[in-house]
Amino acid sequence: MKAASLTRPFLFLRVSIEVRPIKKKNVGEVVMKVYTVGGLVGLGHGATHWIIGAFYFLLPFIADDLNLSYIEAGAFATIFQIASFSANIISGPVVDMTGRRVLWQAASLLIGTAALFFVSEAAGYIGLVIAMVFIGATNNLWHPAAISYLSNRFRDQRGLVLSLHALGANIGDAVAPLLLGPVLLIITWRETAAWASLPPVIVAIALILFLKRSQKQEAKSAITSKESKVSGSDYIDGLKALLKNKLVLILCVMSGFRNMAQQGLLVFLPLYLLNDMQLSPEMMGVALFAFQGAGILAAPIAGGWSDKVGRRPVVMSGFGVDHGDFIGSDIT
Repeated sequence: MKAASLTRPFLFLRVSIEVRPIKKKNVGEVVMKVYTVGGLVGLGHGATHWIIGAFYFLLPFIADDLNLSYIEAGAFATIFQIASFSANIISGPVVDMTGRRVLWQAASLLIGTAALFFVSEAAGYIGLVIAMVFIGATNNLWHPAAISYLSNRFRDQRGLVLSLHALGANIGDAVAPLLLGPVLLIITWRETAAWASLPPVIVAIALILFLKRSQKQEAKSAITSKESKVSGSDYIDGLKALLKNKLVLILCVMSGFRNMAQQGLLVFLPLYLLNDMQLSPEMMGVALFAFQGAGILAAPIAGGWSDKVGRRPVVMSGFGVDHGDFIGSDIT
């Protein structure tokens, strides 16, 4: 059966109902590819979250050094989301119409790396705002390229491979403060930001070298050049059809509320730990690692579960846990 035509032009959003049984003799090879390619792309996803995680971890020290108010500090999250939204409008069509998914993944990491390094050189608030614009653009330039690449290459293991992708993000969010905390005890926040810009470069090089080499294998798989690219008119038709899908719009709104709450925690929790609880940078890193660490285990479990029971039960369970956490934290 062919994938629903409703979202055909949106390869990074497409949900396929196609079932392709794997021959037993190829199961081991497929599993190896899922974990190798999915793990590497997940590492790249982790690098994008390392960039924003490093900035949010350094934010209390930046605010203290530059005498920023909580409003000015919180504005970074708004700038980040606006930049992400704007980049997503452009990056989705560009990725679909060019089909250069590996290239855009690498470009995303390099842009984020340059922005984080610029943070270390920024003379004032305006410079940090400019850097945050590019960090936000990096985040959503990555997703259309990476998700469409994995979804099309591993159609029958989509839940598992996308859970590896999500796992990488959780690792990046958790490891950044844990590793940068002790570093910040030795050097300044500017020097820490400069050193923190190195890992994404290494990951970008690894993506280009490994995934480009595997492009020939991808060309022999179910993805054809015709499926990999779409025309501008097809994309516009798909967008019109997508906007008429109430279920997709409801899911987007729900995701927006969840993201709003998450961004509030990411920005203000480090400020609270430093200014109110007066933790050292090292202990702040441990606390933020604990905050993000649960996702490291939850992502692959949820991915495998979704392949068996479907996506809806997993999504609703996730929202239920999130709401329970916020209600419980408010009571305590």
